[in-house]
Amino acid sequence: MAERPKVNLTMTTTDKLINNLSWIALAATLVLPMAMLPTLPDVIPSHFNGQGKVDGYSAKETILILPAVAAFVFFLLHIAGKHPDKLNYPVAITEQNAERQYRSATRVLRTLNLSVCVLFVFIETEVIFPWVQEHLGLWAPGLGIFLIAAPVSYQIFASMRDR
Repeated sequence: MAERPKVNLTMTTTDKLINNLSWIALAATLVLPMAMLPTLPDVIPSHFNGQGKVDGYSAKETILILPAVAAFVFFLLHIAGKHPDKLNYPVAITEQNAERQYRSATRVLRTLNLSVCVLFVFIETEVIFPWVQEHLGLWAPGLGIFLIAAPVSYQIFASMRDR
């Protein structure tokens, strides 16, 4: 495989906004469960079925798993975004299209990072505040799928369009 071109990308205003919102959302995923832990009952919901109904319970300390997973995913995506030349693309990367492809890929990774963190805040909110779960019901899993699938789908189509 030929060496891909290296491009020094600068973040646009939109990229900076998405990046900053991602960091804020990550902070929310970390702060919310830690702040609410003392007030939680000893047993909290830990699993929801396809209809959004609780079908599993665990000790309240398990709420701390969610921010750990969110932070792990966040930093993996953040690091991947620093090396767009190492990512997979549905088109061949050339000197002519490298900047466009890399910029699109890094923006999607930032958007995906934001989506993942928002999704984790959403899940934490459902677990911490039972009244939220009662009102969300069936559309909650669909929202989660959309938040992840939309940026990835966009990237695939944008890459193909911007060969």
